[in-house]
Amino acid sequence: METISYTDARNHLKELIDRVGTDHTPVRIERRGGSAAVIMAEEDYTGLQETLYLLGNPANAERLRQARARGEEDAVSLEDAKERLAR
Repeated sequence: METISYTDARNHLKELIDRVGTDHTPVRIERRGGSAAVIMAEEDYTGLQETLYLLGNPANAERLRQARARGEEDAVSLEDAKERLAR
């Protein structure tokens, strides 16, 4: 994760917000002698909160893990998909 100074973040706040919103890459902001913060796109933050909520329930987390495993088992490579579509 990229880290920038508080001064740089303050001086380039608009560009920073535009970049994290476009690139979906969070940026760590540090202050000399103070605590650090992370700025990220609101969409990414919302997704992170939803994921934490869903995984916070052990039964739900297990169902999600099983569904993901089934999806990986059923995965088809791009080459196989092209071959199947060509038939």
